[in-house]
Amino acid sequence: MPRTVNSDDFQKKHEVRDQDYAKTIPCNQLSVSAPFHWLALGLHDLIRMPIISAFYGLCFTAAAVAIVLLVQWQGTHLVIMPSLVVYMLIGPFLALGLYDAAWEREKGHKPSLFHSMKAIGRNSTSQWAFAVLLAVA
Repeated sequence: MPRTVNSDDFQKKHEVRDQDYAKTIPCNQLSVSAPFHWLALGLHDLIRMPIISAFYGLCFTAAAVAIVLLVQWQGTHLVIMPSLVVYMLIGPFLALGLYDAAWEREKGHKPSLFHSMKAIGRNSTSQWAFAVLLAVA
């Protein structure tokens, strides 16, 4: 339980640590090369699961192309923001399928497109909350 700050805490000569006021959570230290390692892992997933990766890549691409076509069809820029909100809403759901396929491969299982698509609906409440948070941001 965090304690409150007393006025004599600042008059004493001893150092007051963060742990005295609140629980601190240790953070992992990342190296500068960590993002390159993550990209290499993603490339391995792309090579090992070309069909699944291509499917989700085409879904993201189709959504982006649909936004461009919608803007051209409407002849106005006013549809860009609503379209981007929809793009941000579907992004986490499609990414979840990719995460599931990578997780299956990491566990040593053979990932399938059907299994990764079923993963999209497993935790839909949290997914919708995250999607709405992205849309609001």
